[in-house]
Amino acid sequence: MESGLREIIYLSLGSNLGDREANLESVFEELPPAIEVIMRSSIYQTEPWGFEDQPEFLNMVAQGKILNFSKLIIYQYLSTQPLTELLLLWN
Repeated sequence: MESGLREIIYLSLGSNLGDREANLESVFEELPPAIEVIMRSSIYQTEPWGFEDQPEFLNMVAQGKILNFSKLIIYQYLSTQPLTELLLLWN
């Protein structure tokens, strides 16, 4: 992995279609090399809210480190991934 200044990020992951657990795991297999996952939460099942006529979700959070200059590129990449809603939050 490249050296350089890194910032902490959090990935909020959720899936409610198909093999929900496999969908969550596939995110970690597909992450670009600029993201280093440090910790992962347990997986929790939650009821949908808002549009409630849909299957229950599996959700989890991961903490990682990312190269500063990579944030926008990584966000654009993650926001195009199917079956999983991903949100990057960084401090």
